[in-house]
Order: sequence, then C-alpha cells, then structure tokens
Amino acid sequence: VLLQGPNDPSSTSTPPSTASCANGDSAGRHQLISWRYVQPLSIEDAAGSDVVSLSITRNQIKELPGEDLADALEELSGKKQQAIFSALDSEKAAEVLVEAEPRAQHQLIANVRREKARTILSEMSVA
Repeated sequence: VLLQGPNDPSSTSTPPSTASCANGDSAGRHQLISWRYVQPLSIEDAAGSDVVSLSITRNQIKELPGEDLADALEELSGKKQQAIFSALDSEKAAEVLVEAEPRAQHQLIANVRREKARTILSEMSVA
C-alpha cells in the first residue's frame, strides 16, 4: 500500500486529508483512505510484514461508506469479519450487505442472530 502525503510531489491531485491506495479498483480509480484512520508505523513494525493496521472506533465505522466497509470486510478472516459486522447497527449492516459480493453476503449474514438478520433484511427492503 502506498500512502501519499500532503508534501509528496506525486500527490498533487490528492487532497492533504487523504491517502491514496496504490492499487486502483477494478475501474482503475484510486481508493482513498482518510489520514485520520492511518496510524504511524515504526521501522520494526514495517519490516516484519506487508500488513498495515488501521485504527478506527465504532463511531468512525458508521462514517465509512458502505461500499468501502464491505470491501474491507471481504478482506478479513471469518472471525474478524463477523465481529465487525455483528457490531454494526442494522441500518449500517444493511448498507454494507447491499454493497458486498454475493459470497460475502452469505458469510456476513449466516452467523448473525436470527432476529438481527431479520431486521437487517427488512432495512434492505425499505431502501
């Protein structure tokens, strides 16, 4: 992942409040991550793996677009994916479910309590 900062000369089209992801989406567009979600890494952290961790609170999750959250959840392991999806309110969960790939939709809804699943699905039918 390449994050371009406000002082990076190659980031002239990237607003100072966002970081650009080096790999574009399927349409070739760059995906942006707000700098408020990026935590600095030490050299020791970066040398061990290619994984970057983002810190985000439950309230900040609500601010993320459903499409972005669906994409992020699709990249997580089953337990982490379920933990985050289960923590979403029904409205946000419905928004994420609509944006997720069909395989991921099944994984996300399969382990949710029956009553919450019913509420999420009813939110989807209202939208």
